[in-house]
Amino acid sequence: MQRSTESVDALLGALADTDSEVRSQAAFALAQIRDPRAADALMVAAKDKDAEVRAQAFLGLARIGDPRAKDLAITALKDSSPEVRRVAAMALSSLIDQEK
Repeated sequence: MQRSTESVDALLGALADTDSEVRSQAAFALAQIRDPRAADALMVAAKDKDAEVRAQAFLGLARIGDPRAKDLAITALKDSSPEVRRVAAMALSSLIDQEK
């Protein structure tokens, strides 16, 4: 998928939208793009109040492969949302595999 600075910047801005669906879709799109510039914003989104946003953020962090996300993923294994716990476990596994 083609990454343009403009599209990544727009998606990063959308992560701060007041609508959780917009934030979730932005995190999903950033996960698909796999642009390392999104890692910091996705780490913030991994702590969002909305579970779907958190889940999509962990998907993106796993696909980007930012090792800083490991501690967040470990913490998220105790999340109140089963979906977030599932995606965090998958992200953690992926991040560990990428270290090998």
